[in-house]
Amino acid sequence: MNTKRKIVLAAIGAVVLLGGAFAWRAKAPSPAANGAAASKTAARPLELIAAEVHTIEPRGLVDVVRFTGTTQPIDQTIVKSRVAGRLAEVLVREGDRVTEGQVLARFETTELQAKVNERQSALEAARADARWTARDRNDKETLANRNIVSQSAADQARATAENRASMVSVAEAQLEIARKKLSEAEGKAQVDGGGGERLANQG
Repeated sequence: MNTKRKIVLAAIGAVVLLGGAFAWRAKAPSPAANGAAASKTAARPLELIAAEVHTIEPRGLVDVVRFTGTTQPIDQTIVKSRVAGRLAEVLVREGDRVTEGQVLARFETTELQAKVNERQSALEAARADARWTARDRNDKETLANRNIVSQSAADQARATAENRASMVSVAEAQLEIARKKLSEAEGKAQVDGGGGERLANQG
């Protein structure tokens, strides 16, 4: 009797287990359903507000290095004056950019300009004297050919004219020297670059 009861109870338990298994399988979603649900979720686009959108553009990297020290120029030129005198004005400051031929400073030129004016007047006088003696030479030579004046007088007039012509050349050279000295009263940049240490001031 006990054996039969055990068999019945075992059969009932097996039926209960099989029923529960079928019920769970019926409620669980199939793999196809899971795949469809996942695809539906993945297909939905991600929506962002305007504040969350940024445009990325390529840019160069900037490397800034800060240090303290003294720079030394590769090439440097010292501007010197060839004339002596009072420095009338300085036109650039230390560190200013300059170009070749730019006037950097000027010296007092009153005396130099006076010398130029003096040499100019001397040249004009020499030219006037040379013109007069040249006419006198021509006149004396004409008169000598007519035997109105002696040949020695004509020769003397010729020598005087030649002397006055040479004096014109001398006066021209002296004027050129005076003008050159006047131009040297300006200190000019010899190359393009930056103004360095200034060793002289106005006055």
